[in-house]
Amino acid sequence: MDEIIVTKWIALGAMSRAMEIKGEEISKRFPPLFVEQVRSLERCSEGGCVKEIAGGFRASYMREMGSGGILSALWVMAEKMDSGLVCDLRKIPVRQETIEILEYCNINPYYADSAGACLIVSDEAGGICAAFADAGIPCAVIGYLNDSKARIIRNGETVRYLDRVR
Repeated sequence: MDEIIVTKWIALGAMSRAMEIKGEEISKRFPPLFVEQVRSLERCSEGGCVKEIAGGFRASYMREMGSGGILSALWVMAEKMDSGLVCDLRKIPVRQETIEILEYCNINPYYADSAGACLIVSDEAGGICAAFADAGIPCAVIGYLNDSKARIIRNGETVRYLDRVR
């Protein structure tokens, strides 16, 4: 079965941009240790080495995410693969610091720039995730493809359908 994998964390690009624009304001709002942690995460929004790590495995799809965020990337992937999907919102890797900064800036992290994170589809998800773990890069299986055209996003008991990218 083809599983959907996300490397790193989503919305780091948006968090980095928010720090550029509102850094001084954010520094006044949040504790210094929190702001220091956020600044250290900014470097994670840079891409890199995904193809080198995942290249030894079968991947039917591999793309770095960017503007539009994870939900846009999932829609584009499903369109290109002519497939339906089921994803668990709770499995999508996002840092608490990112949620708090973006919430403060009124930005939804699931539609926010996710530069540095990568979306991979493979039937070798376990091997790919182990390879990323060995390289010290966070990686999570967030769902799977299916033969239907439905693009389902689950959040606990709540089920919704992915909206078309505009």
